[in-house]
Amino acid sequence: MMTVTVSKHRAPIEVKSFAEASREVSRYISGNGFGASEWYAELPFTKKAKGAAIHENGVQTAFVSYNGRVWRGVEDFKMGHEEIAV
Repeated sequence: MMTVTVSKHRAPIEVKSFAEASREVSRYISGNGFGASEWYAELPFTKKAKGAAIHENGVQTAFVSYNGRVWRGVEDFKMGHEEIAV
């Protein structure tokens, strides 16, 4: 099972693919009119959090950044993360 967490105020959303996770994040951001810093404040992670965590079978494997791009690894964005094409 794959889930994406778009906000600390909502339960993780079950998704079938990285592309669907990206769409859910974009839908949440645009639906609430969030700028990047407003959305990052919504995330349930540390101040270094720069994306919505994607978990596969309970283990974080990727994250979605504000621009909808999907990256392999944990959400504390730094140069060198591998982008996952969706």
